[in-house]
Amino acid sequence: MALTDSESAKMIDRRARWDVSNESWEVHTNHGPVSGEVNNGIGTFLGIPYAAPPTDRMDCDTRRFGVPVSPEPWIEVRKARKFGPTPPRSTARICDRILSGDPGLIGGIALPATNWLTVNVWAPRQPAQPRPVMVWIHGGAFLRGASAGTAYDGATFARDGAVLVSFNYRLGVEGFGYLEDAPVPANRGLLDQIFALEWVRDNIANFGGDPNNVTVFGESAGAMSILTLMSIGSDLFHKAIAQSGSAHITQEPDHAALVVKAVAAELNVEPTAAALKNVAFKDLIAAQDKVHQDVVNTADREKYGDSTIDGTVALTADVLGQAELMRRRCRRVPLSRSSLAGFRFPGEVIVLAVRWYLRYGLSYRDVEELLAERGIEVDHVTVFRWVQRFTPLLIDAARPCRHTPGDRWFADETYVKIAGRWVYLYRAIDQFGQVIDVMVSEKRDLAATRRFFTLALSNGLRPTEVTTDRAPAYPRALDELVPAACHVMEKYANNPIESDHGRLKSRLRPMRGLKQLRCARVISTGHAFVQNLRRGHYELGVEQPTTLRVMAAFDELVQAI
Repeated sequence: MALTDSESAKMIDRRARWDVSNESWEVHTNHGPVSGEVNNGIGTFLGIPYAAPPTDRMDCDTRRFGVPVSPEPWIEVRKARKFGPTPPRSTARICDRILSGDPGLIGGIALPATNWLTVNVWAPRQPAQPRPVMVWIHGGAFLRGASAGTAYDGATFARDGAVLVSFNYRLGVEGFGYLEDAPVPANRGLLDQIFALEWVRDNIANFGGDPNNVTVFGESAGAMSILTLMSIGSDLFHKAIAQSGSAHITQEPDHAALVVKAVAAELNVEPTAAALKNVAFKDLIAAQDKVHQDVVNTADREKYGDSTIDGTVALTADVLGQAELMRRRCRRVPLSRSSLAGFRFPGEVIVLAVRWYLRYGLSYRDVEELLAERGIEVDHVTVFRWVQRFTPLLIDAARPCRHTPGDRWFADETYVKIAGRWVYLYRAIDQFGQVIDVMVSEKRDLAATRRFFTLALSNGLRPTEVTTDRAPAYPRALDELVPAACHVMEKYANNPIESDHGRLKSRLRPMRGLKQLRCARVISTGHAFVQNLRRGHYELGVEQPTTLRVMAAFDELVQAI
């Protein structure tokens, strides 16, 4: 039914009041939900991890000089109100320090932590058609700079209708030093940039951006990076602006090795990744600053090589040898088989236990008993850990095979008991019975409803019709997120989702209760995944009879993880 003029005016006024107020804005990303701040209609999200810290855990030697990897996912809403830590970098001149966010100057920051690989997003809060995306790559001679500079604030772009993204990447020897024995010998900072652009491709639609209309722009080292990415045929952006950059700047690998050798000599260590990983960051920065200044002052071609003097002390011509690696980074690929490596039991046994638990109404002790009957002694706590760890990996591996949801959605929430408390479980299905998404929440309010629909909308097609009950949060959330969709609230219209709740609850009853929100999230998502497999909403096991489809699908997925 069409809105009257007075109703339309009230809706516009309500949207305007929402936009100018200082409130939070929750958005779901592939790694977990984040909460930004809204000021004058502009949403700001700072310090969102797009990759794991490159010096984390016991495997720091492979992460520090290796390819970027996805961060650990999180369940609770993560506040994104402060810039992430700045990467280790060279000292800078006063003008560079102002731009790149050095401490003590115009609000600049430099936090002492290792989770440097973060993105920042500025986006208009007002719902609209997908907006153009601008991605800024900062400069700094590949030695200094960061995304936290006050001159790099993206609010002006968002005010004018674009979504602005900036990010950090590894610098100096960490990001670009040529180390023959490293997991990635050169140009690790470029791989960081590609990983950040992948994050934009996969998540920017949730911030209102158009992943098919991405423009990268940068100055100096940022412009040189853009030209290099263009040379390898990256399809992660569609337009480019290179400011004060050059395309003829790469070093020969032999000459790049001479520079690292000089840095290592200053530190009295071998010019290898194995030796440099034990050097403190501040000592490494001091040594690379001294060598860089010597290159500038002496222009010694014999000591540093012709390509160093004529080009740059950062980008290595070996980037051409890495082109295929970088192109692979631009495509979705199956998860590494290392996910199942190091376990006592074969991957087939682990996935079998996970499948039994998610497919049938069993407790962990039931699965333990079934495995024991087959000669496999596994404690029920181990089964629990397998379910919690591998269910998200299986779902992620199957994601490229999933059918796009339909355009008519039925959404509702039901109750589940967790540790003796009733909480809300939001669920949505389409007209074909595919479960679009699920979400566990302690509250049934506007924020939870908005977070659920943001999560559901990340799965693909936007609905043209959404059927819900008459809960007051639904109209406002849908008006903000999918204003073009028809909202149906007729009596009995939501029966498809109401009856579908029973399928999940029939599985939960024999499981002897849920204890944590995080566990409930994994299990409810896993049940939705198995339900979709059984109903044929994945291109997995499609050649098998319906009764064998889930087993065949899991047999295929064990090869992917």
